[in-house]
Formats: sequence, C-alpha cells, structure tokens
Amino acid sequence: MKLLGLRFAAILTIASGLGCGKPSHNKIERVILGDGLIDIPVIEGSFLTDDCEAAKSFVFTSDVACVAYPFNQTRDSVVDWGSEYLKQLTNSGWVLQFEDNQIFSLVKPMNEDCYYHMNMISWVQASMTQSEAYQMTGSLDGITNGVFLFVNGSEPICETKRRTE
Repeated sequence: MKLLGLRFAAILTIASGLGCGKPSHNKIERVILGDGLIDIPVIEGSFLTDDCEAAKSFVFTSDVACVAYPFNQTRDSVVDWGSEYLKQLTNSGWVLQFEDNQIFSLVKPMNEDCYYHMNMISWVQASMTQSEAYQMTGSLDGITNGVFLFVNGSEPICETKRRTE
C-alpha cells in the first residue's frame, strides 16, 4: 500500500522543525479529519497542537492533525500511546493494514470495492541531534514529547474486481 509519498527518514529530518510540542489553544478535544471520516477523542494526557502546518508539504495533503504525548511518565502511569490511538481508530471502523518503523497504515471500507486510507506516523519532538541519537541508540536524553501525525488519504482507493466467467 502506498504511504502517501512519505518516507520515515524525511519525517525524522523535519521533526525538529515542526515544533509539535505546544498545547493547542483551541481546546479541541477530538482528532477530526476528512469531514468526520476520522473522528477520535484525544486521549487524556496527550494534546492537539497547532504547529503541524509545515508537515502539509511533506504528506501531499492538507488533511493532517498532530497530537503530542509526554515521554516523562512514572512507571505507574505508563501509557502505550500508539496502542491507545490505534484502539480508538479500530473502534471507529479503521483496520490496521501494516506497521513499518512507526508508520501505521489503516483502511476503512467504503463499499465492496473501495476503501478510505490513512496513516498514523510516530516520531519524537526533538532537535536534529536528539533525533539522530534516538534513531541510533534509543536515547531519550532531553526529549520530552513524542508526536503522532494523523494523515487522511485524500481520495478513496477502488479496486476493480476480476470476474471469472
């Protein structure tokens, strides 16, 4: 399945420039994209940001949302943010097709031949040096937030069924 023209390395390269670590002042409590096609609650402890406009040029669509979540959790309050957001999406009818290096590709049936598609991409909100260290060693030194970029595929994908006669 096409990843909407995204490359994980490019996302890590732009991570420091996105600034997706500030809480939104809009007080929106839901991720809503595609005129409601994607509509999930923001999980308590994470927050929508207003700073994802720069990402639009990298994903070839303007239908994106950015949610930041903290890494600085105590052992008693650890949240698996990716699993929680995937659970929200599957509860809304989305099906995980595959996951590759923190890029989650999901589809939602439209009819027998067509489906909607979206990606949920995870990276760290960090400087380039911190991003590279994280990529090489897994070190979270100085990194306080992770970020999910929710990307709505702009058009449904339709497959022509082969007919055997």
